[in-house]
Amino acid sequence: GDDGGVRRAAPETAPLFIVGAGNCEPQTANSQGSRGEDIRGQEAGELRPEGSGGVDRMTMRSSVAAILGGMQDPANIQAWHRAIALAVRVHRISRGIKRTQAPGLRSQIDRAVDSIPSNIAEGVAQPSAADCARFLSYAVSSAFEVESHLILADKLGLNLVGIEEALDETRQIRRMTFSLRKHYVETAKRAKPKGRDS
Repeated sequence: GDDGGVRRAAPETAPLFIVGAGNCEPQTANSQGSRGEDIRGQEAGELRPEGSGGVDRMTMRSSVAAILGGMQDPANIQAWHRAIALAVRVHRISRGIKRTQAPGLRSQIDRAVDSIPSNIAEGVAQPSAADCARFLSYAVSSAFEVESHLILADKLGLNLVGIEEALDETRQIRRMTFSLRKHYVETAKRAKPKGRDS
């Protein structure tokens, strides 16, 4: 996004889209995880033991506390980490596109895939839920654009290695980001002041 300076404040109720939680749905402090794990229990230290494939207890506890405290660090957002990894993957794939094959396609793919993590990061730094949802909408749109470009590259027969995997990951990140956006849209609606007659 290019909407001026960004303040570091954040909405009061932030989704716990936590690294290592293994969830594709945002969770609030009162919601259940994908395996029935209570986030409040996780905050108290009832986490998976170290070495079980997740982050360690202190890291998870710090992440939960940070988000509940209102600090929106993109490092705590799963979708952002996966979008960064996708950008690296797609940049490597796009190197195989020759200018004579599809003029301009490589730069379009690269710009679009870079926009996904950028807008997620800028979104979670916004001072209101409505502003956050707006930037997450940009990220979702960029994911659709990446998907379209990758499909085009495949249809053109450019024989790029890893397109199918990149397409699948793009769709998963798009769904994750859309779910995160939905949470902020609902939060913005709850925060909107009601009229006198409402």
